[in-house]
Parts: sequence; structure tokens; C-alpha cells
Amino acid sequence: MSGGDNLPRWLNWVRASILVFACLSVGTILLTAARIYKQYHDGGKYDSLHGGMADFHNGAYYPALAIRNGISPYGNEFAEKYPVAKPTPSFSPSILALHIPLTYLPIRTADTIYFLFSVGIFLWIAYLATDESVPIGSTNESRLLRQLVYFFLLWMLLVSRGGHTTLLNGYFTPLLILGTQLAFQFSERRPWLAGFGILLASGKPTFAIPIGLLMLARGNYKSLSIGVVLSVIGGILPALWLASHMGWSELLASITDGQELHMSAPRELPINTWTRLDLAAIVAKWTDTNPSEFIQLFAMLFLIAIPCWSLFRLRQRGDREGTVSWSGTIAMLALIVTLYHHVYDGLVLVGPIGVCLAEILRRGFPLNPPLEPFLSKSAFLQNRPFASMSFRSLILLLVLLSTTWWNYFSSEIFLLRLPESPLFQRMVTSFNALSLVIALVLFVWLALRSKEPGSNAS
Repeated sequence: MSGGDNLPRWLNWVRASILVFACLSVGTILLTAARIYKQYHDGGKYDSLHGGMADFHNGAYYPALAIRNGISPYGNEFAEKYPVAKPTPSFSPSILALHIPLTYLPIRTADTIYFLFSVGIFLWIAYLATDESVPIGSTNESRLLRQLVYFFLLWMLLVSRGGHTTLLNGYFTPLLILGTQLAFQFSERRPWLAGFGILLASGKPTFAIPIGLLMLARGNYKSLSIGVVLSVIGGILPALWLASHMGWSELLASITDGQELHMSAPRELPINTWTRLDLAAIVAKWTDTNPSEFIQLFAMLFLIAIPCWSLFRLRQRGDREGTVSWSGTIAMLALIVTLYHHVYDGLVLVGPIGVCLAEILRRGFPLNPPLEPFLSKSAFLQNRPFASMSFRSLILLLVLLSTTWWNYFSSEIFLLRLPESPLFQRMVTSFNALSLVIALVLFVWLALRSKEPGSNAS
């Protein structure tokens, strides 16, 4: 049978797959909503059996309400007046203030709206990743490939460990992931959009500091400058509001006290945590030490030096933008393995995972010839590290990059059912970080060996 005779069968298979993943995505959203309803968090301390919107309550709704009322969300007064587990860590006031409009709604209504808002952000994140992985084409085959990658990637986001946990607990991780995606994907073409992304990502210092260093090494000076200005303005305005009610000295003291309390919590210590991805935490876990924040920051500067050097080398070849270029993939990996990050932060790898999926699907189609005329002329196959890799290498990299997405074996639910062996527990909870470190080392090595030009902003 000729390729032309097989084409309708191939198109029907792709359409059916798109429908399946679209239905799986909707089903995952509905099941997560049902779990939130069943395990709803009524306030106070968090426990794994009542995690429904717990992080939204403790980390967004009530902190935003406190700012609105002129009370520092970082101090003990906040923990005493509101039904929260503890004061808020040293998040930027900007990310907390973004949630103030929701505080004018009853909390149950705010829960529903924020859940739907988070789903919408995931839809946007998947679109951005797909747009960079599979450009829009004029042929029916290219459009179907794009739709298949989109719904496959969206379902992976929603069903992943980080995505599901984020939706269940109502954490503002989607905003951080979106901000990081915008910052790196549009750092040269649309600096104001990238600057807005930096503003969103700056909600957590553990995102803001490495992003600044990585974009500086990549030469994204304009977008970085815009992002820094927006982040300072976004942070200083609510801080001025709080200082007008309590004074600067009291505000700064509350931030210091709240952060010390947060870092001293047993769940936050590297030797106890099962969710950390950064290399410093894994080293601390195996050496039975609990390094201070200063030591962890110093370790980050040491660990990020080589990735930043590779980005500097790549920018001389024109590679200064994107999340699926050599520089983009290295930057995303360096972001989460060099400084304090948890398993849900692994969602920042959505771009590299998306392009891996796209290339694997493209090569795995029964009929590649109908796709080649379009794809061979697109930016997707030009100056992209994944396009020149073998099929086996793509599978390996997809597994390494997405480990934090599919590895539920290091989650609290599974760990409680595993044998109480310290060695075994350490091995299981170190696997995610080890996979990402291996991926980072591979990409830095391959990028420096590659003689191909990088992806140009034009």
C-alpha cells in the first residue's frame, strides 16, 4: 500500500490521539477538583490528608488579606490573627499583593476561582512550550502534530507530580513557571514581556537570584533591566503600604523572624526533605549536615559558575534566547539544581520536555514524508540541540528531564509505605536531583562540543 493510501488512516490515528489526551486532561482536572473537595483544608497546620487548597490559604489568600489590612504576613502577629500554620517565608510582597483582589471574595469562592485560574495558567504554559517546539504550519499534518503535542504536554503537566500537587494545594507555582518561561523564551524578541516574566518569577528569591545570573551570562541585558525595575517597583509598593502601618524596622524584623522560623522547621531541613532538587540539599542529606542559608547561597554561586560560563560561550555564537535552545535548556536546568528548589519547580522544564516530545512524535509517525517539507524549513529543526540527536538519545533525555514529573516514588505517600531504611530513603529521595544533574552535565558538555551556531533572536 502506498504512502498516500495510508495517509487518511494516519490522520485518523492522530485525531483520535488528540481527542484521547484532551479527554484525559479534562478528566485529570475534574478528579483533582474532587480530591480538593474531599481533602479540603479548613485552615491551620498542613497535613497530607487535608491538602486541598492548603497552600493557597497559607501562602496566598491570608497573606494577601494581611497586606490589605496593613499587617506583615511575615511576622508572628500574622500567624496569631489568621488561620495559618506559620508566618509566610520571605516571598516578594509583589507575588502576595497580586492575590489581594481575591481577598474581597469569600474564601470558598476564591478557592474555586483560583483553581480555575491555575488551570488557565497551565493551558498558557503548554501553549508557549508547544509554540516554541512546533511552529504553526499551513498543512493539515503540521496543525495536527501541533495539537497532538499540545494536548499530550498539557496532560503530562496536569498529571505530573508537581502539576497535580500544585493544583491540589493551590500553590502559586504556575505563576512562577509562567514567569520563568516568558523570561527565557522572549528575552531578546520581546524584552517587555520577558521583563514581566521576571516580575512574576521574582516572587521567590530562589527563582529571582539564579534567573538574574543566568540572563546576565546570556547577555539579555535589556529584558533583565526591565525585569529588575518592575520587580523592585512591584515589591516596594506593598512594602511601603506595610511600613506606613508598622514602620520599616518592625517590617524588616518580621521578615527576618519569619524566614528563620521557616528554615528551622524540620520539614525544611535538607536531611529530612523528600522534595528538594538542588545539589546542595542532596550533598547535605548524604553528609548529615544542615547548611545555613548563606552557605547554600555560596554553594549556588560555585555550582552555577560553569553553566554561566557555557552560556557566555553560547551567546558568542548567537544563542541568547528560548527555552529549547542549548542556552535555554542549560539555563532551566541550572536554575533548579543550583539553589533551593522543590519537586514542583521541575515544571520549568516544560519547554525542553515539549520539544523532546515533538521530535519523538515526529520521528515516530508512520508517514514522515508528508511532514518533512514543512518541518525541514521551520525553526524547529534549525539550531536546536534536540533535532540533531538520535532517537535513543531523545528518549534518554526525556526520561532525565521529566523525572520530577513522573517519579511519584519519592512522594510522601509512597515513602510512608517503604521500609524504614535511612540508606534506602536517601537513595529514593536523591534520584530526582541526580537525574537533573546528569542532564545538566550532558547539555553543558554537548553544547561546548557542538560547532553549530545557536538560535538567533531573529
